[in-house]
Amino acid sequence: MPKGFYSDSLTEKDAVVMDSVWAQRHIGSVDFLKMAIKMNPSTGIFKDDGELIAWSIFLETGAMGNLQVKKEYQRQDFATLVSQLQYVKIIKMGRVPFGHIVHQNDASFNFSTKRHNATWIGNNSWIGVKKKPKSELLPLWGHL
Repeated sequence: MPKGFYSDSLTEKDAVVMDSVWAQRHIGSVDFLKMAIKMNPSTGIFKDDGELIAWSIFLETGAMGNLQVKKEYQRQDFATLVSQLQYVKIIKMGRVPFGHIVHQNDASFNFSTKRHNATWIGNNSWIGVKKKPKSELLPLWGHL
């Protein structure tokens, strides 16, 4: 660990910081992150003053997810470090570390294949279900 930094498990309060820079954030994503942190192993890298700068969580699907480094700390090998620390936790659980990469996220794909000798298995699509607002729930005949 570089001088001035330490690693620890994430807490639910870290979810707000994580969500603020997450490209896939959405309505309810802070609650999703809090639940993932509460229920599964996670790893964060913090500055000695407690600032969260890099993190990785374990998703409900069994995949590693939300690997992120704050922009000002990128390209300093924190992504490699936090992912390796998280890999160790997953392996100690008797699980095989794997992850999902959003289509066309070349940076994540290149990181995974170069740093971790990952193998690309194939493409997946995910479907989200969103509750419609009450104003869109009309009777079948549509005139009320």
